[in-house]
Amino acid sequence: MSPLRKLTSFIKWAILDETFILRDSEMPEHQLIEENEKIAQRVFFDFVRFRSGLN
Repeated sequence: MSPLRKLTSFIKWAILDETFILRDSEMPEHQLIEENEKIAQRVFFDFVRFRSGLN
């Protein structure tokens, strides 16, 4: 498996883990939306850093 495919797989599972943890929490809906946005931004920028070699 290529490093990019491994990273992509890891990112998908990390997002799912965080999403299910948030879903099970008792947060109001607007906070859940904000948290999901933060997760998406972090994952996107981690991916961009990985692709550009800035790790």
